[in-house]
Amino acid sequence: MAGINILIENKNDCHDGKDKRVCMLCLKERTKYTCPRCNTQYCSVECYRSEKHMTCSENFYKECFMEGLKESDIEPSDKQKMVDMLKRTECDPDLIDLDQSDDDLEGRLAGVDLDGEADKIWSRLTDKEKKEFQSMSLDGRLGILVEVWTPWWDMGQASLVADIGTQPHHTHPEICTNIQNIEQLLKTKPSKDIKYNIIHLLYCYTFVSKLHNGDHIPLAIESSGDMLTLSDVLSHGYSCGSVEEAVQVCLRKLYTGNGGFETTPESNLALLQDVQTIIQHGSMGSITGPLAALSEIHTMLNVAYKHLQKTLKLAKEDDEDMKTKKKTLFGSVKKLEFLLSWCQTYGHSLSLLIPELQLVHKLLISECEAMKKSRQSIESIWAGPVGIKKKTLIEEI
Repeated sequence: MAGINILIENKNDCHDGKDKRVCMLCLKERTKYTCPRCNTQYCSVECYRSEKHMTCSENFYKECFMEGLKESDIEPSDKQKMVDMLKRTECDPDLIDLDQSDDDLEGRLAGVDLDGEADKIWSRLTDKEKKEFQSMSLDGRLGILVEVWTPWWDMGQASLVADIGTQPHHTHPEICTNIQNIEQLLKTKPSKDIKYNIIHLLYCYTFVSKLHNGDHIPLAIESSGDMLTLSDVLSHGYSCGSVEEAVQVCLRKLYTGNGGFETTPESNLALLQDVQTIIQHGSMGSITGPLAALSEIHTMLNVAYKHLQKTLKLAKEDDEDMKTKKKTLFGSVKKLEFLLSWCQTYGHSLSLLIPELQLVHKLLISECEAMKKSRQSIESIWAGPVGIKKKTLIEEI
């Protein structure tokens, strides 16, 4: 292999500097070299490797490789594998990767609603694409492709200095207009426990909005269902008597899995900081954050209610399940209107609950860490994760 030189300079050019023969491949430059295989005269390496000379050059490289393969110190089986691969390539130079789909993804998804026709999209994927999607979903790579939503309460406080004449930039959702005065709704002073119910709803709101990555309004039907599943205050008229109870009612469903949600203790407890941030949103003593959050819950439930109302009108047969959901949504919307009215008058008292909220947060973190240590201790004794072995409760004799 050593000693082979593909660039053989023309002898005539060496003896006669006035030779003006043109390259037989590009037909532009003066020829300088001659191919040792086909005697084609050319001017440069680019011309030697060009398409016009491809057949000759590829065979030359292949022969050089085979010669080098014979001289190299490798196993006979490896040599044979390489020879077989070269033979297959030579027999079928246009060999195509059979794993590639016949048509591109864009063509297969043409005319499909990417937001509302998930079943159609899935049916038009190849088996390889489906397996890749499932693999990405399991190992977490899919989450990297989705841009994580930044909640409005984490966008920072309003600037203390602003140019005269400029409109203030609101980082919070639009607050409902025409909120009734609480005195018009109640003849007596409202219960002191209402503030705990609002803490409960703020916790549910932060969970649902993050669960849907900020699409809780566009996906109002699904989001409202999750909200009613998590909040017994809205769906069952439950009333909380403390900050701890307001939080524990939600955590009980998240930890036991009764609501069908897959979460982690760390993410659940982090929501308590979100609730605190919403209460403190804006200037000192402001009720903007709670009013904005309650307003968005009201909008979400109202959109779902109107959609369900329209669906029932178009339905040919009565659906008792849908009627029950409609009734629950209507009651929840009215309850939000009452809580907005209360917050408008008494919302300042929510800031007084922040020390208690912080204390509950610390206690729950301590409990979570204690449970982790206990589990690790048990697993170290059992030399591995401990699972609950199900026993047969009833057995035929």
